[in-house]
Amino acid sequence: MSKKKYVILTTVAVIGSWFARGVYDDLKFYNGYCHVINGTEEDKIIELTFPSGESTKANIQPRNLTTFAVSNTGEGSIAVKSDGQEIGNVGYVTSFNPPIIIVVMDNKIVFQYLPRP
Repeated sequence: MSKKKYVILTTVAVIGSWFARGVYDDLKFYNGYCHVINGTEEDKIIELTFPSGESTKANIQPRNLTTFAVSNTGEGSIAVKSDGQEIGNVGYVTSFNPPIIIVVMDNKIVFQYLPRP
C-alpha cells in the first residue's frame, strides 16, 4: 500500500472512530437529560427555563419525578418556577452536560449532576 493511501485510510479511520465515540457517549451517558423531582407533599407545576431560552413545564405529583431531554441548554444557570412563582436559579449548564437532577422542595432547590461511570 502506498504512503498516500495509508494516510487517507488512517485519517478516515480516526474521523470515523471519533464520530462513533460521540454517538456512543450521547447514547450511553444520556447527555442533555434532566430529572425533576417534586420533593413536596402536594402537586406542583414546575417550569425550568434554560439560558438558551428553551423551557419545559410539567405537573409533577408529590414525591414523584419526570424526565426530559434538552437539546440546547445554553450556558448559565437554570431558572426554576413552582406553580408560576419563580423560586430561584440553580446550577450551571453548558452545551455538554451529564444528566441533571433537580429536586424542588418547599424551601429550597437541590441541583446535582449525575457522575459519569
